[in-house]
Amino acid sequence: MTVTAPSAPPLRATAPAAASGAAAQVPPVAHVQPLDVNGVAAAIANSGDPAALLTHLLLLVSAHAATAPEQGSLLTKVSEGCADMLKRVRGALLTSVGEAPGAYNGFEIIARSGSRRVDYDRLQGEYPEVFGDVVTVGSPTLVVRYSEAAN
Repeated sequence: MTVTAPSAPPLRATAPAAASGAAAQVPPVAHVQPLDVNGVAAAIANSGDPAALLTHLLLLVSAHAATAPEQGSLLTKVSEGCADMLKRVRGALLTSVGEAPGAYNGFEIIARSGSRRVDYDRLQGEYPEVFGDVVTVGSPTLVVRYSEAAN
């Protein structure tokens, strides 16, 4: 069965307006001015709701993708980049306080117990009655992965 992917990205030329929730139309870009990245970063950081402003900016940028796979690839790269930076910030904070749990200026570190793991194959093989009683399997899910061509 062959299925054609949508040609237009789902967020084509629209992004949520700041407070009203109405969609704002994005005009095509004819000429791009040099961008003061530090100015943009400062404006976002100093706004009343930097997360909403950054999300709005990202949606506007992704709306210019030519196809849905390109848009998804761009949003995935940004998400992965943010997750990587968050790991670095987390590491720096932990290092700065010697990895000691407690409340600090602007953040808190909480100790949690280690994760638990179960060898499901062994449990099912050696204790099938227990496996049947205690293990439930969720519904299958689908994962979308973007090819390099979508970049």
